[in-house]
Amino acid sequence: MQRMSYAEFIGDFRNYHAAIRIFQISIEGCIAIANHLIAANNWQAPESYSDMFAILRAHGVIDDALANALMQMAQFRNRIVHIYRDIDLAQVHCIIQNNSDDIENFITKIRDVFS
Repeated sequence: MQRMSYAEFIGDFRNYHAAIRIFQISIEGCIAIANHLIAANNWQAPESYSDMFAILRAHGVIDDALANALMQMAQFRNRIVHIYRDIDLAQVHCIIQNNSDDIENFITKIRDVFS
């Protein structure tokens, strides 16, 4: 989907529905990993999904840029789950085009820090 223009992306509902669902599952995976690390290390309890990435940043697990990106993704995930009908497809397309590496970077960073 990264290679699709915006017109192609929105031209078939399967494209954006698949992208939204994949995004949701991916960020929920990152949230689960963050939650596990926080609990395993007995760090402070997060107040929100976004807060989990701030806690990882505070403990030197991820840097500022990655924490900020993942915090925004967690907030967008909440929109997907709770306000589904008002999802901005242009924003979804933008995330696919510009931020799809953030989740891979998170996994790589976790692997590097904890292996």
